[in-house]
Amino acid sequence: MTSYPGCDNCRSGNLENLREIMASMNITTEEKAPIVPVSAYDDEQLVASDKVALIISNCMYLHLPKLVTPHCDAETLATALQDLKYKTVTLADLTLAEMKFVLKEYKKLLGNGVYAVFYFVGHGFEVNGQCYLLPVEAPSEAHRPEHCLSMDFVLNELSDHNPALNLLLLDVCRKFIPYVADNTI
Repeated sequence: MTSYPGCDNCRSGNLENLREIMASMNITTEEKAPIVPVSAYDDEQLVASDKVALIISNCMYLHLPKLVTPHCDAETLATALQDLKYKTVTLADLTLAEMKFVLKEYKKLLGNGVYAVFYFVGHGFEVNGQCYLLPVEAPSEAHRPEHCLSMDFVLNELSDHNPALNLLLLDVCRKFIPYVADNTI
């Protein structure tokens, strides 16, 4: 796995921010979430036939502000998932064609009993309730659906193969853009 400069600093900063948030909410690390006993589930429900994750981090945009932490965030998640025995594919700075191709290839790994994770970190926007993920070559101001990857496309690709778990994580600032009738946004 590629290590990106500053990832340790990013990780340390994120942990410190989390500690501050928890302290402000009077939450201590000793407090635990309610736990459901494993005996409440059938053994078959707890066993994945496979665990796979597709992680895409876009930060080096050609026409939009570059982002600082996506590669670090992707590396951190990939490491955590690998610790949980996930097979991970981590890719950086993809075009729209590459994003679509990778999704089509990734879905070949899915099937009954598979735990699937899809993570995207980068720029995004929303039109009429639909979320779009921006590839690195996305135009600067004229965010148009045809230049981006819609979450409908992602959901359709990933749910076709009926995985046991389909977890989608988006780390994007979704700029709301009202849809205009003449197709300009």
